[in-house]
This record gives sequence, structure tokens and C-alpha cells, in this order.
Amino acid sequence: LYGGVSSVRGDETADLRLAIDRLTSNVEKYSHMLDDAHGRILILEEALSAVSFALTSMIYCVLACLLYRSIMADVGADGERSLANVSIISFTSVLLLLSTTNFWSRGPWYVYNSMFDHVRAYVRLVRLQEDVEDAFMRDVDGADEFSMATSSFDGEDGRTGPTPLLQKRKSMIEMMRHKLSVRQRSGGLIAAPTAPIRARQYHSLPSPSSEWPHYPVLVCANSDAQPDLMIPNYGRGPVPLGKPFAFSSDLFEGTCCIRLRDLPSDDAAADAEYFLGRRRKFQAIVQGRFKEPLKLSDVLTGHEFAKPLKGLPPPWVVSAGTNLIRRLAPGANIVLHEKQPRALAILAATSQLISADMPGNEPDIMSNQIDEDASLFGGIFEGGHVTPARRKRHLASPDRAEKYSFDSESVYTFDFYQNILDTATYSLDLGFTKLGMTKVLDGQPIQILAKHSDGRSIWNFQVWHKNLLPKEKQKRA
Repeated sequence: LYGGVSSVRGDETADLRLAIDRLTSNVEKYSHMLDDAHGRILILEEALSAVSFALTSMIYCVLACLLYRSIMADVGADGERSLANVSIISFTSVLLLLSTTNFWSRGPWYVYNSMFDHVRAYVRLVRLQEDVEDAFMRDVDGADEFSMATSSFDGEDGRTGPTPLLQKRKSMIEMMRHKLSVRQRSGGLIAAPTAPIRARQYHSLPSPSSEWPHYPVLVCANSDAQPDLMIPNYGRGPVPLGKPFAFSSDLFEGTCCIRLRDLPSDDAAADAEYFLGRRRKFQAIVQGRFKEPLKLSDVLTGHEFAKPLKGLPPPWVVSAGTNLIRRLAPGANIVLHEKQPRALAILAATSQLISADMPGNEPDIMSNQIDEDASLFGGIFEGGHVTPARRKRHLASPDRAEKYSFDSESVYTFDFYQNILDTATYSLDLGFTKLGMTKVLDGQPIQILAKHSDGRSIWNFQVWHKNLLPKEKQKRA
């Protein structure tokens, strides 16, 4: 390869050799990582096989015992047994003996150790994946350097063109960069924030003791993160709960209605009727028009924080959980162990219900039931028969979502609701227990937000709770 390019100056040859050496070293490193991963996968398969064998043996033991017991219960008081009963008892005894013998011949400690090998292998695979991804990130500069060093040998300036081997190396670089871009996109469309995350802080809030009409919560505009968000009649103060209010930004104009269970409301009767017979604890419904066409893959929703979260599990535990979420929702961008954590996903794949309508045909957002209708998206949605579940699965992939767009003429209705987040206690209600969020969030509120993948906010509201405030301010409240 070193001698594959003729008519080259000495300094260019040195740059090329340096880039090739770096590339070769990294390829060898990746090869070792993949070999290690393959070995871990074999351990995992063996562990699963051992667990399966153990469970099968235990099931045989239980069945054999139950069958033996039922037959013995049928024996008469005089102790007489029929030939059929004797045969079945003999067969059951042999089955019981064989199953227990096979199980103990492998040894329970073997199964026990195999299960822990399974866990250890999975942990090492997760860490290995992180190492490979970090290596890819570090080697972008190396790939660019190699590309620049070889760009003068592409034959465009009259020099001798690249050899087949050199061309193959350049193709490998392009493939590596493509995989990197795919990984970044599958991580949530935003590889890294283009600007620091800004958030409104507690000291700029109205006084909890007198200006929180829905105490102990306050819903207001995140004006520090989105200065262009305009809310007529409310500004930076509390917005209504249970009643629609108008808002506008540089990218969207419409109305929003927020309902929070077990909290004061500006229309308590309507809220009670909405939550009656439902497990839902939270609803945020937004309706309006975009001010410019936007691809579905570029419109995100979720949560983002200006400060680190506290009390999180170890990074490898969080990574295992986020990897599972990414498999279910490839567009999810979840980064928790950073100075500015975020959890974002494609809005069109997250909203529980979406209705796209021509102006004048949009549903009433105060209605207790909004019907799904995404037919204006076209494509598979054109017939209007796509269920919300199928729409979420289809649009969870950024590659599929980017084929559809929000236009600037239609009126879109997004209905977000769920039954886990309990804003009255600011905790996650898992049914069997509640997990408080205030310590983890460290004084930072959750948000009702939508933003463009380039960082521009579409709407951004904060949901504060008194428990997020410093203790002295809580006492005054």
C-alpha cells in the first residue's frame, strides 16, 4: 500500500502512512473487540442452555411427583393395585429417577454458576458496545485525516489514480463513517446538543405562598429555554389547568390544555369527568399549525435538564436499560450520565393520539375522546385505517419518519396522556410502589415540550412541584 501511489511528494507520503497506520491499528483493535464479543455470546448461549435444562428437569420432577401422588390416592383401602396402576407407577418412578439423576449429574452449582456467567457476559457485552462506540467517535478525526491525505490521489489533478487496495481502504473509511452516522441517528437524531440546554430556575418563579393557583404545582412557560414562546394573558406566570390557553412560537401556533389528576383545576367538573373510570393521571393536548413544513423525524419530544441528575444507578445499568428502550424505539435519544441529561424521542411516535385535519374540521380538545386520524400524512396512513400502536411502531424509526412531513396548512392535534407520572406527589406510580423524583431531578422540573432536531423549541412548558424548591422556600410556602 505504501508503494501503491506514484509521483507523490515526501510530506504527502508521510501523512498518508500515518493515517494508514492509525487505521490499521484501529481495525485490529475492533477485530479483537469483536472476537471478545463472540466469546461472550457463546458463554451467554451456554448459560441459557443450562438454565433451560434446569427448568425442564424441574418440570419433569414436579409432573412425576404429581402423577405418582394421584395414582397412589386411587389405591383401595385393601392395598390392591391393578396391573395398569402398577405399570403407571413404575413408569412414573423411572421418570422421576431419570430426571432427578440427570439434573444432579450436571450439578446445581453448574446451573447456578452458568446463570451468573450469563449476567456477567451481558454486562461485559454492554461495556464492550460502549467501548466500540467510543472508539468510533474518537476515530472520526482519523478517518477525516485519512480522507484528506488520500483526496489528492483521486486522479482529478492528473496524477496517478489510487490503487485497488487504496480504494478499498477509502471504502472502509466511508463505511465506518456511515455506521457512525447511523448510530448517531438511531441514538435519537441528535448526536450532541448544538447549544447548552437552558432552563428557567426556581428563583424566577412566582411566590408559592400566594401566586401558585394550583398549589402544590405550577405550570408555566420555560421562558429561559424558549424566549419566543408567547402566552397571551399569562406571560411568564401560571397557565390554566383544565382549560385551553393560546400560545405561539417561531415554529408553531395553537392552543394547549393540561389536566393533572388530584390537583386544583380551573374546571374541576370537566377534569373529574375526563378522569372518571380511567387510570390516567396526566393529559397534555396540543392543537395548532406549524409555521413551516417540518419532517416528522426532526420534531422531538421528551425531557432535558440543564444540570446533572443525582442518585442514578451505575452507568452500565442505565446503558442496559437505554439499549432496551432503543430497540423498542430506535429514534430515542437517552443520555442520563452527562452534565446536561436528556431523553428525547420522535413526537409522532410518542403521542398517544394524532389527528391531522383541514382547518375547520379539527376536533374539540375539551372532548373526552379524540379519534386517531393521520391520513393527511399520506403513504401507509392515507386510508385512515392505521391504529395508534402501528403508527408509533412505524414512525419510531428515523429512516421511516423522515419520509413524512408536517405541513403548514393542516391543523394537528397531539394528545399525550399516561398513568405512571403522578404530579400530585411528583412520583412514578408503578402500581405496587411509588418512586419519588425530587431527589433525582435535583430541583429541576419535568417539561411538556416539543423541539426541532436543530435545537429550536416548538413549545416548552415546565411542571413545577413544591418539593423541587429549596427547603427554606418550601417552609415559607
